[in-house]
Amino acid sequence: MQLAHGCSGLDVAAALVQRGVPVMFATGNCPCERGQLLALGCLHKPFNDQTMAAAIGAAEIMLGGGFVPALPPSLHLYAGNAH
Repeated sequence: MQLAHGCSGLDVAAALVQRGVPVMFATGNCPCERGQLLALGCLHKPFNDQTMAAAIGAAEIMLGGGFVPALPPSLHLYAGNAH
């Protein structure tokens, strides 16, 4: 995502993480290494409401320190990023 003044979705993610807000990307092009260091994971497009809800549920479990038994197939988690 390109924003005004040359900012990107990665810049927004970095600002959110600095404020203690967990980040999960929902995009057709999951981020490179920098994005993977910032986010819990990436939900690949296309997805539907059920998949989005399942991804959010998985993130909540992860953030709570629990084990996520099953992930939506389009969700990829990044190891060690439960901020």
